[in-house]
Parts: sequence; C-alpha cells; structure tokens
Amino acid sequence: MTVQFELVQLATSTGSLHGLVHHVEQPRGLALHIHGTWGNFYGNPFINPLASAYAELGYSFATVNVPGHDETAANERMDDFPPALAEWARLLNPQGPLILQGHSLGAIKIAYAHQQKKLPPEVRAFVLLAPFDVVQFYSGPVGGVAGLNELIHDLADDDNVPRSVFDMWPITVGTIRSATTQSGAWDQFPTRDDSAGSFVAENSLPMLVLVGGDDFAASPSPEAVINSFSASPAVTARVVPGAPHNFAGAEDAVVRHLKNWLETAVG
Repeated sequence: MTVQFELVQLATSTGSLHGLVHHVEQPRGLALHIHGTWGNFYGNPFINPLASAYAELGYSFATVNVPGHDETAANERMDDFPPALAEWARLLNPQGPLILQGHSLGAIKIAYAHQQKKLPPEVRAFVLLAPFDVVQFYSGPVGGVAGLNELIHDLADDDNVPRSVFDMWPITVGTIRSATTQSGAWDQFPTRDDSAGSFVAENSLPMLVLVGGDDFAASPSPEAVINSFSASPAVTARVVPGAPHNFAGAEDAVVRHLKNWLETAVG
C-alpha cells in the first residue's frame, strides 16, 4: 500500500516544527511517531512501511519533529518535549484513540511525559522502538557515571563533549550530564539494573516494544532488555533478529509485529 503524506507546520514560541500526516477515511484513531536523537520526521527507513501498516488497519499516521531534532540535538532539554507533544496533539486532533510511538530517545521522551503526567488524554496505547538505557549508553564505555564525570569535570555545560569521550554525534557537556543523571529525567529505562522503569511498571495500556538483535544501544543485551520489559503484563516485547538500532533491512519484521499487536492487543 502506497501512502501519501501532507506536510504540516506547527508554530511554537521557539520556532516552527514540521511533520507529515497520512489521513485515512473514517479513521479508527491516529498513530503519532516521535523521533530520536538527531532524528527527523521523515528519514528513518521504517516510516513509510509503518505508516502503510497503520493505514491498512484503519489508523491515520503522523510523524513529527519535536525540539531537539537535527543539529539542535547537541543541546537538548527534556522539558521541551511535553509542551510540543501537547501542541501537536491539539493540531492533529485525533479522531479516536491516539497510539503514541517513539523511536530511541523518542521512546524515552514519551516515558518522561508520562512521568510528568503530561501525556495527551487521548493516548490509548504505546509503541516503543529501540528503547534504551541512556545512562549506560553514554557512560558505560568510559567507566560509568563516575568515570564520565571525571573526564568532563572541568568543562562548562555549553562546551562540546570531546570526541575522545563520545564520538558518535555532537553533544554538549550539559546535555550529557543530564542524560547520565541516575534517576533523572532521561533515566527512564534503567535496564542496567534489570528494570524497565516506572513508566512500564505503572502503565496498564497496551504497549509494543521492539528491540533489534544487533542494536548497539541495547544494554546489557537485546534479550535482557526485552526480558525487563516483559515483566509487565501490558507489554508485548520482541527482539527483531539481525536488526540494527534503526531497524534498517528488517522493516518487514517490524511491520509483522506491529500488525499482529494491533489486531490482538489493541483491536
């Protein structure tokens, strides 16, 4: 099924945000996708296949930018997300239940909005793609939080983290300090402690969790992450064998899991 998107713009107090929306006639609801670090609203390889899968089952689909996209992700504030999510929900005005989907850091942002009790009231289900333990991801390779703090101790929050400390993408010292604060705003999925966190423990709505079998961010392993999430009866959690963090090359498997979950758990 080929989907056609409408480009939409959301004016906020800090500038414009953009998104793509695919509308279906007489929708059963709306799936709203939130991207991860350095993500955008159109670039991930699973966007079109998932939009098509939702449409086949009667759901409109939107994928939107939120603060902290593209180059601005170097200096990211978790507090910026809930207001943007609320504004997108008002603009899109879902006709029916809202399925909130997040990839990578997008999944963490959804959990944070839940923690702050700032999720849109229309939310009836969640899809978490490649959720990860952000504290372990940023600090593990340099000796944990203590080792990281020692390496950046003399740097100001506005400084960039040296490539010798983290070289995957630009990030400011203030952002990485926030991201690695244990039990802080970013620490939503502490799978290093065999826990999926309070969001998953407290949630009673249907939730699909998919983690790639070759996901570099899954700690201590993709299977261990899935086991942590599976402790909740509301969660359907699966490893997608061979899939990387962005599920490139495994889109068909992601679609199969999504369709089965929508038909059996959401209805």
